[in-house]
Amino acid sequence: MTNSPQIIQSDQYKKWIQLGHLLFWVLFGGIMLIIYSGFVGGYLKALAPTLVNIAGLIILTYVHLWYLLPQFFNKKNYLVYGVLVFVLLLLTTLFRFIVGWELVRILGWEMSREFTPNYFVGMMVTGLFIILITIPLRLIENYFKKEELEQELKTQQLEAELRFLKAQVNPHFLFNALNNIYSLSFTNSSQTPEMILKLSDMMSYMLYDCKTEKVNLTSEINYLRNFIALQQLKKDGELNVEFLTKGEFSNINITPMLFIPFFENAFKHGNLEDTKNGWLQSEMKVANGKLFFSIKNTTPRDKLKREKGGVGLENVRERLNLLYPERHKLKIEKKENVFNVELEIQL
Repeated sequence: MTNSPQIIQSDQYKKWIQLGHLLFWVLFGGIMLIIYSGFVGGYLKALAPTLVNIAGLIILTYVHLWYLLPQFFNKKNYLVYGVLVFVLLLLTTLFRFIVGWELVRILGWEMSREFTPNYFVGMMVTGLFIILITIPLRLIENYFKKEELEQELKTQQLEAELRFLKAQVNPHFLFNALNNIYSLSFTNSSQTPEMILKLSDMMSYMLYDCKTEKVNLTSEINYLRNFIALQQLKKDGELNVEFLTKGEFSNINITPMLFIPFFENAFKHGNLEDTKNGWLQSEMKVANGKLFFSIKNTTPRDKLKREKGGVGLENVRERLNLLYPERHKLKIEKKENVFNVELEIQL
């Protein structure tokens, strides 16, 4: 898994914010241009004082947003914040007033009568209005940034947990498989090379295919069949094990190594080596956009009270909660001498 989707989401978020700011200044500048045109007699003459005013308001806005709010308001230093806002408002208003007046004088327009104390106060009010509307906008923006950061941290935590859980599965299986090969090698069985080949195929799947977030369900099923065949070799195929599949799996992807803990648990804690009384029955099928998996096996009565499912089943519980929250149902039952698991996943 990678962070690329999160990066894309963050970049899109920034672009929308930038576009929103641009549209605001275009709209606000258009309104000021219309107002000024009524005083000076035309849009062309109104363009220069409009640009001066917009420049001053932009300075006011972004010094306020990028410096005063985070440095003083967000840190609850409200007195210093209020004083600095007033100073900033006064300075930017003086800039708009003086530069505007000089620009009109240089251009030779008869507008000096418009630059009165009332006009200066009006400029102050306009600046104060900009400040008042940018405070809630900034707070809203900060809220969404916080939500985005929390989501990113949650995603990173999820990825780290999944990497840990996958790594936990691999050594657990490898330990069991090597024990099987070790036991068989003592008898100099001709089946030892076949077992090694089965293990090699499974390790190839674990090392290469399982690096991806999802694998094709057909590959996962082949892995499970290899695992069963590996276990059957210990008893020359006499174990009473049945694994049925129904439906079309080629277009379905699933998180890797999701089902193997159930089989490991059955072979480890069941009494399958008692070929007369022990059995395992499992089925996997796809229907109506859902994946149904079931596995049940006999369990000796003396183990029924002691076993709690082991690390493998706790592992798969965590993975299901992380990968398919509110999209799966896992039912585990122990009654008499049968251990039963039913899993349903919304694809």
